[in-house]
Amino acid sequence: HEVCGRHAELRRAATLIEGRIRQAGRIAAAPDWREIDWPAVGQAGGDPCSSPAVQDWLSEFTNAPIQLERGPLLRAALIRFSTSEAVLLV
Repeated sequence: HEVCGRHAELRRAATLIEGRIRQAGRIAAAPDWREIDWPAVGQAGGDPCSSPAVQDWLSEFTNAPIQLERGPLLRAALIRFSTSEAVLLV
């Protein structure tokens, strides 16, 4: 999250010019950053990412459309299942 604050390129929007996506000159909103704690899933045993609840959330998060003209073009999430197990999505 702090990296995006230091690098404006990660916060820029995009535009479509002659059928090609180009970086816009204006700065978009801050990147979509989420932190989720799911300790119950981590305690269930097995691969926490195979949990139906986690699969549903991952599908919604990864398939949500990105508005190129508005930005941000970057979204990330940190899902913590325990103090020693987590997943970072970018």
